[in-house]
Formats: sequence, structure tokens, C-alpha cells
Amino acid sequence: MGIEAILESVELIGAGNAPRVPQDESRATYEPLCDDKVAAIDWSRSAQEVYNLIRGCDPQPGAYVDTGVSKIRFYQAGHKPEKVEKDPGTILAIDQSGIQVAASGGVITLGKVRPEKGGKMLASEYADMASLQVGYYLGKAK
Repeated sequence: MGIEAILESVELIGAGNAPRVPQDESRATYEPLCDDKVAAIDWSRSAQEVYNLIRGCDPQPGAYVDTGVSKIRFYQAGHKPEKVEKDPGTILAIDQSGIQVAASGGVITLGKVRPEKGGKMLASEYADMASLQVGYYLGKAK
């Protein structure tokens, strides 16, 4: 039905016969830009929620973790549902595909990162630069 509705809409627009329905301004709302109020990663959330947050904040502002010293923003995330034995937020692996992080119900792969001072870079390059290792927690020390 959705495809049929789209095709009908396109035909009406093409023929100049699309109905014009004015918006009821009394019911209108404004969706603000995505900012740091919603971009902080909470590793206690499900892997799917963390993955969706990272994707929703990419390219701006970038979902982030606060290390207590600075914010690290993440981009180009991947998600693989699986059982994970490590605590959410723990680095499981670092390779050319990125940094794999444990999450509740899956693994999040971080493809790119942006440290607070600097531009976006491959997550594996950042891990080298910041001396991240498997077993480290991404965020403030627990």
C-alpha cells in the first residue's frame, strides 16, 4: 500500500493536482538540532539503542563518551547482535575495521572517532595514538 500511495502522490504532483492542505500552526512543533544533550552514550542501554544513537548523531554532533578528561565522539558504527561476556563499554578488539566495544546484547564497532582536539580519524589510528587496549573501558573509570 505504501508504494501505491507514493506512486499516486507522484502522479498527482506531476499533473499539478496534488491537494494542498495548510498546516495547523497551533499544533506545529519544532525539532531542535541534535546536540550534546542527547548525544552522550550510556553503555547500560541495549546494543541496538547505542548503535542507533551513534548513527543518529552521525555526522553531527557525534555520539560521545566522556572520559573525565575529554570527550571522544564516534562515527560509522556497526552492530552485531550476540551474547557478550564483558561489561558494556569494554573494548573487545582493535583492528582495521575499528574498535569493537561490548554492549548489552551485542558488539558495537566504531569505525571513526573524533577526539575533542582534532579531526575525525580511523578508530584504529586513534586507538594507537591514545594507547587504547583490549580490556579498557571507554568512558569515565568505573
